[in-house]
Amino acid sequence: MSTIGVGDNKNIFLDGYNEMKKRLEPKLIILLGPIVDGMKGEFLHFDLDDTFNQVVIECKNKQLSFWNKPKHIIIDNNGTHYDW
Repeated sequence: MSTIGVGDNKNIFLDGYNEMKKRLEPKLIILLGPIVDGMKGEFLHFDLDDTFNQVVIECKNKQLSFWNKPKHIIIDNNGTHYDW
């Protein structure tokens, strides 16, 4: 999911985010963009800057793009914990 463009619509975003979590019960969320205050869960977090710093390699005449390594973040009621 992406938080790019949330801006002043934080409460509306969080309503949708919490509804998504309730319906899908995801174990892990792939997140692109800044973490919005109030989000809870387990994330593979890609900063927006990481999307512009891709490594492109050639493999069997095909180009593959890799983003920088994401951060594994768990956010719960007790705070933020970084695993790697």
